[in-house]
Amino acid sequence: MKRLALVVMAGSVLAGCLDKSSDNAALSRAIQQASDVKVSAVSPDMAVKSWWALKDAAIKLDNALCLELVKSRARLEEKTKQIAGDSIEYGMTCSDGAESYERTIESVDVQSDTRAIVTASIKNVTPADPGASTDSSEQANKKKGSAFKYVLERQDSSSEWKVSKVSYMAFYSRSWDDAFKKKEPYNHIYVNERYQ
Repeated sequence: MKRLALVVMAGSVLAGCLDKSSDNAALSRAIQQASDVKVSAVSPDMAVKSWWALKDAAIKLDNALCLELVKSRARLEEKTKQIAGDSIEYGMTCSDGAESYERTIESVDVQSDTRAIVTASIKNVTPADPGASTDSSEQANKKKGSAFKYVLERQDSSSEWKVSKVSYMAFYSRSWDDAFKKKEPYNHIYVNERYQ
């Protein structure tokens, strides 16, 4: 939720800094929609549903921010086009449409007054990009989706629930992997090929 607040704040700042002549109505709408998300953490399932609503708002906001960033890089991209060969992909692009997910809560296991586990099945229902190919195995995996597990905790029985850990089991895996790991300080030893 802190990340969404930072994205909303960054979006607000960017909205003020971007080309004033451009129409940033989509960005303004996305910022407003993110601000309007209602959060309820009175039960583990409501907390997870609120988490999902915030993630959906973040997808829309990230897409709107990306489109504004592409617009702001237009002159740079035009100059790069003058010296880049046809085989080099140099431009910044955004997704044609927002990612869309079908999420279903499979179980809610309240283990104590202060701990609960919510398991869910999540499918990416975004249509494939034009020209993208998928084999039958990939189509089956998309249809199956991935299992997610949300650990929720609270101080005591009168407190609201908080998501303390998110794990997922991708269709290619047999073990739970943690999502949203805290980032370690980066040592900057690798060369980012995009800037070379």
